[in-house]
Amino acid sequence: MFSGLIQAVSFVLKTKSQENLLKLTLKRPDSFTSLEKGESIAVNGVCLTLVDFDKKSMSFDLAPETLKITGWREEKIKEETLNLERSLSLQSALGGQILTGHVDAKALVKKKEKKGESYFLTVQIPKSFKKFSPVKSYLALNGVSLTVNKVKALELEFCLIPETLKRSNLSKLKKGDLVNFEVDYMSRLIHCFLESQNQDFFSLFRDKRFQVIMLINMLFLILFFFMSL
Repeated sequence: MFSGLIQAVSFVLKTKSQENLLKLTLKRPDSFTSLEKGESIAVNGVCLTLVDFDKKSMSFDLAPETLKITGWREEKIKEETLNLERSLSLQSALGGQILTGHVDAKALVKKKEKKGESYFLTVQIPKSFKKFSPVKSYLALNGVSLTVNKVKALELEFCLIPETLKRSNLSKLKKGDLVNFEVDYMSRLIHCFLESQNQDFFSLFRDKRFQVIMLINMLFLILFFFMSL
């Protein structure tokens, strides 16, 4: 699991196409110490398994489903700057949102407007995901946890503060670009229960299965809180 707080940016050193796989080798950030093979690292919000590394590089295998959802192609990804985040531990501070690293789809950048030191970014998401993204909910763009400021039809607006621009590749976005997004976990959970049970919002909380899942999530968050003290 991840928090949506980017720890470093990197770039592609090399790629290699294999049968049903694309091997991706990135520059290893100096801050990524004590790596272990098999650990999970979010790359532009996509949970990837570290298959090999040395002092200067990190390698991952990208499966067909990952390539399909992200739209990554061997030549195009070589030109990209990529956001990186290592998976959370029990000692990690949970400062963003709960992310699985399972990207939902691509969002289309419609507008990017500078106001003072910040930028206001507007993206368009597929219709099927609008119900998960009300005002003040969370959405991860390229692995960056952001709060939805405004909603108009299928367009969502976010404010990118200078620190976010400094730490991530969102500063490079322009109109027409496509970005990976993952919707808010809790919002998805509530809607899935409502749809599957054909219930209203308040009757949802009387559902035993929902109560159990909420309890597990609360215990998980409490555990993270006390372990980070």
